[in-house]
Amino acid sequence: MADLKCSDFAQHVLHLKLWPEQKRILDAYFGGNKTHAVWALGRRCGKTLMASIAALYACFVLEEHYRRRVRKSEKWYILTIANDQSQAKLALNNIRQLLMDSPLANEITRETATEIETSNNCVFQAIPASARASRGKAVVMLIMDELSFAIEGDANRGASAIYQALSPSIAQFGQHGRILELSSPWLTSGLFFDHFKQAESGEFPGMEARQIPTWEINPSLPFGCDFLERARKKDEESFMVEFGAQFRRNNSVLIAPRSEE
Repeated sequence: MADLKCSDFAQHVLHLKLWPEQKRILDAYFGGNKTHAVWALGRRCGKTLMASIAALYACFVLEEHYRRRVRKSEKWYILTIANDQSQAKLALNNIRQLLMDSPLANEITRETATEIETSNNCVFQAIPASARASRGKAVVMLIMDELSFAIEGDANRGASAIYQALSPSIAQFGQHGRILELSSPWLTSGLFFDHFKQAESGEFPGMEARQIPTWEINPSLPFGCDFLERARKKDEESFMVEFGAQFRRNNSVLIAPRSEE
């Protein structure tokens, strides 16, 4: 199953029908030499779904790459770092639901409020932002959800502190270790923007940057549709940030927009 594309895994194993652009994004991430992805995507693009599919693909399709680099009985982790407890639960519930609706449901061997363990010793763990939470674990994939809205400057919960604490755990898995940062854009500062610019520059071969508006991913919300037009007419700048996937100038906003899908 190691040569199975991520979109085929979603379709034939998870029984999901993805939009064409979702397929392209996922297949490109797992099909090349880019291991650190920074996705700035408009709202209602299915970011959480794509992150969950990526996590499950790593667990079940790429497992041999990971298992050969850990001890026989050692657990290996796919972490989702969320901005708060409710977002962490949402991330884990999405993974759980995809498992339960597929033939992989029987692979679940243990569940807690923050973890799902499968028969191959993979543990999905979704936790609120904390640099201390998962130090010392064998982390094969780190997903940082809605990173634009993460707290900065805190020694433990700041986005940079969390990244610096957890990203070295990926190193033992070489070219198969994965980092996925995804968010609707917000300000032109902070870790997400900095990593986006690094990836966009082309100076870091293992990084990829994607900046895609809602209407290029979600076919039910084409550009100019009533829903998007109402949002644009209400506040064009917010529209271009939330649905156009554009970063907002730091001096143009005082309150963060909502970060949910």
